[in-house]
Amino acid sequence: TRLAELDMEERAARAVLVKAAKALHDAREKAGAALATAVEGQLKDLALARCRFTVALTTREPDAGGGDDVRFLIAPNPGEPAKPIAEIASGGELSRIMLALEVTLAASDRTPVLVFDEVDAGVGGRVGETLGRAVWSLARHHQVLVVSHLPQVAAYADQHIAVRKEVRKGRTHVVATKLDERETADELAEMLGAGGAKSLSGGAKELRAAALAWKATR
Repeated sequence: TRLAELDMEERAARAVLVKAAKALHDAREKAGAALATAVEGQLKDLALARCRFTVALTTREPDAGGGDDVRFLIAPNPGEPAKPIAEIASGGELSRIMLALEVTLAASDRTPVLVFDEVDAGVGGRVGETLGRAVWSLARHHQVLVVSHLPQVAAYADQHIAVRKEVRKGRTHVVATKLDERETADELAEMLGAGGAKSLSGGAKELRAAALAWKATR
């Protein structure tokens, strides 16, 4: 009798579980479509206009996390099938896709520190400015660290740290130096071109001034 009672309780509980998993699946489908649209909109500004982003749901036996395996897929170029990001995205693509995701989810993501390494890989100066603004916008919700060689990105940073290698007594050391505003302009000039000539120095100051002016309006 007790076994029969437990069987009935299990069937009732499973019916509740299946119903809840179905409701979660439907909500995930709706949210996934909205997320994909928003992320693709961000990717257009990050020089990945042809990249298609998809949230794929694969049904499985439901548990406390629902009845879906959720994966992010991309098709970098037209005509290519969508595949998991981790399998086909290059380093630069991965950084920009993560940036697009973070910008889209900035207000709800509680990750305290974000690190972007070479987020500007394979892009030019015009896109670099968009990247710089996007990364800076994340800093209103997170602590953001960016490794960049593009002055258009670096110009939007609130604090600059120059990282260099030095050889001392036959040993290589990495030295990180916090820069003030004058040193920041000099570093941006170096990033614009070797030697930091007067014309490059003027361009670096204009680049920095434009970035500061844009940030002041936000």
